[in-house]
Amino acid sequence: MYERDKDRYFEDKVKEFIEKVTSVVLHKLPIKYGADFLSVDRETGRPKSVIECKCRRNMMSSSYPDYRISLHKALTCIQYADAMDAQFLLVVGFADRVAVAELNIIDLSNVMVFGRTDRDDGDDIEPCVVLPMSKFKWTLSHTPQDFYVPIVEQ
Repeated sequence: MYERDKDRYFEDKVKEFIEKVTSVVLHKLPIKYGADFLSVDRETGRPKSVIECKCRRNMMSSSYPDYRISLHKALTCIQYADAMDAQFLLVVGFADRVAVAELNIIDLSNVMVFGRTDRDDGDDIEPCVVLPMSKFKWTLSHTPQDFYVPIVEQ
């Protein structure tokens, strides 16, 4: 809903990197799916994962003990992944690393209401899944700078 050019640039770089180091092809999904990509096996064309990318280049991965994602987004992505016998991957680009979490099951005891108030959008306050940073099992082996639009000082 609030996707910006830097978000799309990050998504493109993640797509490029994942396709380079794995045996999958990523297809950009229409906005109605609530996720960014569907990865499919390069040879069989079978779905492997539903991927949501988040760009948090102003935040170190150690800044907070957890990461929050909209409950609606998480459930939607898990539902699509389950329907295709695939996994749901959350890819988050922090200032210091690009991390990936597999989220096929949600611990409903970790759902709380959070959100932003700086955009005057009441829909920004919503139930969120609170993910401990330990849920992020692996890091893309690239420097975060490779995934971000360079910042131009003015």
